[in-house]
Amino acid sequence: MGEEATELVHLAQAVLHAGGKIDEFIDTTFNFPSPADAYKYAAYDGLQRLDHLRESGPDAMGPLTSR
Repeated sequence: MGEEATELVHLAQAVLHAGGKIDEFIDTTFNFPSPADAYKYAAYDGLQRLDHLRESGPDAMGPLTSR
């Protein structure tokens, strides 16, 4: 990533500092193409994985999640 890494770091830091949730990355408009777009696609992927785990039942979530 090199010099473009600063774009990713400050964006995540701002969302975390503001108490934002994963939806912030989905609802935010990014310039395209942009390395920050990776957050949007990662958020979609994360939500899709959570849905899959919920559909599979609590045993599929593994021991590290709170129930």
